[in-house]
Amino acid sequence: METSKETFHEKLAYGEEGEKQVVEYLLNQGRMCLPMYQFNPKQAPVWNTQIGDVISPDIISIKGLNEMIFVECKRKKQWVPQKYNPNTFRETGIDMRHWTKYSYLVRNTDITMELYFLQEGDESGLYRIDITPEFLREIKTNPSMYRIDTMSGVRMIFFPYELLTKLY
Repeated sequence: METSKETFHEKLAYGEEGEKQVVEYLLNQGRMCLPMYQFNPKQAPVWNTQIGDVISPDIISIKGLNEMIFVECKRKKQWVPQKYNPNTFRETGIDMRHWTKYSYLVRNTDITMELYFLQEGDESGLYRIDITPEFLREIKTNPSMYRIDTMSGVRMIFFPYELLTKLY
């Protein structure tokens, strides 16, 4: 696993470049996008909810009048080797704090969250997993769909490669 001495601003710029690539992909799919990071780069917009403030996903996207989705983008320099399941050779994931809040948004709005991973290195490309209320119910009963672990001091939820859809 590579270690990084990048500053917060370097990491932010790296991630925003990935978000721009996802927006381009969505626009090519006929969607309209509202990138939430464009409003104030020093503070993420939040949804005010009964459980407190929930950081907004990166993008809100619509297609037509009745199809709105939340979009979260993660740009990764490499896959994480899968430790515990010999049938899965790699995985990728997000901070568990974000996962908890995004799951709350999906459960309480019935709006799908498309979670995009722009992966670099082996098997590079754009990958997606759709987080729906049905997915959240299924994940509770099927532990092979995810793994929770701590990486570099951050609690993360990881998804196996096989669960992701490769878009390009």
